[in-house]
Amino acid sequence: MARPVKEKEMTEKMEPKKTRRPRRSPEELLAELDKKRQRLEKRVLKKNQEAVFAVGSAFLKLTEMDLATMDPEVVGRLAEDPKFAKEFVQGLR
Repeated sequence: MARPVKEKEMTEKMEPKKTRRPRRSPEELLAELDKKRQRLEKRVLKKNQEAVFAVGSAFLKLTEMDLATMDPEVVGRLAEDPKFAKEFVQGLR
């Protein structure tokens, strides 16, 4: 014996299907992924800030470098620009 169809099931079947989301260009997707990556990097740095500072100070001690003797513009750029900081550290090897 077939079960009776509930009213809710009938209305669900009668509703039109949702339209698909339009495809986005690869550039948009890459830009979105870059924003997510930057946000996650910031979050990781916030969570691990103490460890990052400890590693940084150990690195400075190991290289016998004193930030007080460096040009203030370079120190500011190191703090603001991760790419410049990476290149700077690679130059110290």
